[in-house]
Amino acid sequence: MDTKTKVSVVYIAIITLSSVYIPQPILPLLALEFGTTAQNASAITSITLLPMAFAPLFYGYFLENHQPKLILSLSLFVAGIFQILLAWCESLETFLLLRFIQSLFFPAILTTLLTILTRSQSGSLQFNVSIYIASTIAGGLIGRMGGAYLTELFSWQICFILLGVSLTLGGIFSLSWIANQASKLTQFTFSQILPLLGNKTSLVVLGSVFVMFFSFQAVLNTLPFYAKEMFPHISQNELGRLYLGYSIGIVVSLLANPIIKLCGGREKTIFLSLNLFALGLCVFLLHSLMWIYVGMFVMCFGSFIAHSVLNALNNSLNPKYKAASSGLYLSFYYTGGTLGSYLSSFVFELFGWQMLIISLAITLSLTSFVFYHHMTHIKKES
Repeated sequence: MDTKTKVSVVYIAIITLSSVYIPQPILPLLALEFGTTAQNASAITSITLLPMAFAPLFYGYFLENHQPKLILSLSLFVAGIFQILLAWCESLETFLLLRFIQSLFFPAILTTLLTILTRSQSGSLQFNVSIYIASTIAGGLIGRMGGAYLTELFSWQICFILLGVSLTLGGIFSLSWIANQASKLTQFTFSQILPLLGNKTSLVVLGSVFVMFFSFQAVLNTLPFYAKEMFPHISQNELGRLYLGYSIGIVVSLLANPIIKLCGGREKTIFLSLNLFALGLCVFLLHSLMWIYVGMFVMCFGSFIAHSVLNALNNSLNPKYKAASSGLYLSFYYTGGTLGSYLSSFVFELFGWQMLIISLAITLSLTSFVFYHHMTHIKKES
């Protein structure tokens, strides 16, 4: 993979994830802007992640038989146009409709990027996947923190317009800098997904991914409402800075291989990282802004290790159909995120922050034990 392709992939991943997550820290502001409740405002995140839950399967099929570069460019241009249109919305209903249509193109962009990286013959699979994950983490961080900062400085509409222009530039970069890829994979049909879904190991891996991102989005989507409730005078910029711990994921994902060696293998790494995630959640139970910062760093450290290693493990389980495998992974990943971002608002409203955090921490720990027990059992049998 040449330098221009790498730069393009990194830039596009960053700007796409910035667009996906920019509404999250400004959800209380958008709720006020559209005169709606926290639960309804949370639907902005859910409606964004919903297409990303089912569309990757279709795009995984499509990418096996079509040129990724053209799909990527078209998706970026359309997403950029809709990002700009969102800035002129005057009602939540219109905003949600346009956001949903735009979000149909996000999974096309992400699945294409991951396919380009996993098809590349340069470097290890784990390292290429780590590049992708580090870039998406950077995008999530820039979208949340940068968006909150620019919203306080200018307005949320200005943020959306700037992102729309940036997405359009990504389309130009993909046309100019990313080379055409000859398909090196065997013809894919949807029926070939069935063996993966019937494989216990695949289901355990995908189930772990689901729980991990369900918990992650549940916390990140509810956090700004909790912070506003606990600290009424907190500024928009300060809300954005609560996501600073997200930055640790950039380093962690690139160090996945050394961390795996240090922990003694993929299985132990995933087990430990999910429990570290749960520990980070417990820190959120301490009612202090300082502890929110600490908890965010610990939570992100654990979740991004798990994400990076689970992603590579999933690809290694189905090497013959990498685009389909990537699509299936993203489908489970974003299904968890969609449900987590929306259902968490109900739990938060009905039972409060503490009950939400405790239930998520217990679920993560139970998932880690199920995963580790299954993987060690499989190894003994083989």
